[in-house]
Amino acid sequence: MKIMSDVARDALELPPNQRLSLARFLLDVSDGEAGFDPDANEAWEEEISQRIEKIRNGTARSIPLEEVFADRDRRFPGLRFTFSKSPQPSLSRRSSIMKTLRRDLECA
Repeated sequence: MKIMSDVARDALELPPNQRLSLARFLLDVSDGEAGFDPDANEAWEEEISQRIEKIRNGTARSIPLEEVFADRDRRFPGLRFTFSKSPQPSLSRRSSIMKTLRRDLECA
């Protein structure tokens, strides 16, 4: 069995889009309540790729945020949604995490 530093080193050698896919996969399978469906994951990856391509080639249709919220309010009168953003680690915390990861990789 590989140790975490070996896995991390291997993951860092992947292209950025594959690292992101790996991160999504690991998050999906670590959520005990949600089942992992590789077909659904693959379908979402394809959908995301198509949407990104439409944005890049200028064929995507954007909707102003005010219009999105107005539509939501029409469809769900009286219902209020709240959005929260998970806090990001501070810059010093991220730096500390990266130093630890580098140290672990060097020791392996």
